[in-house]
Amino acid sequence: MSKHMVSLVLAFAVIAPASFAFSARAADDEVKTDVERFQGSWQTILRERKGKLTEIGVRITTFEGTKFRTTDGDGKLVESGTITVDETATPKTYDATLDSPVENKGKVFPGIYRIQGDTWQICVNTDSKGPRPSTFCSKPDAAEQVVVFRRLGTVATKPPQASE
Repeated sequence: MSKHMVSLVLAFAVIAPASFAFSARAADDEVKTDVERFQGSWQTILRERKGKLTEIGVRITTFEGTKFRTTDGDGKLVESGTITVDETATPKTYDATLDSPVENKGKVFPGIYRIQGDTWQICVNTDSKGPRPSTFCSKPDAAEQVVVFRRLGTVATKPPQASE
């Protein structure tokens, strides 16, 4: 066998399993519901409010079923609640019903979302009585907030695009 042929065989031996693992994960993701995709911990990597990027510090949101908890870098609870989603809507929608903080207990915050791999993006109305956002943008005179999360333990990727 020539050197070139040995190189091709070795390259295929390395690339083929990686390709299979990637396609198996993609196929696995296709059969999961979005709530199943949310499971685990996510770090906030970007937040935009009133049309401007804002400081966020460390924020980790962890899902167990439809329940979520968001903590700061010291592990202190920031908010918790439950989420319901409508994967059939365009864009996909969710409602977050908060248990804490106390001043927001029972309030429902409407939002839209998109999730691709290990990146999840939302746009939420920070006024629980306001309308559901229809686009992934915040404006200077509006209560919408855009947040991008990355699954913990993964490399940062670009936020999902509108066509995805």
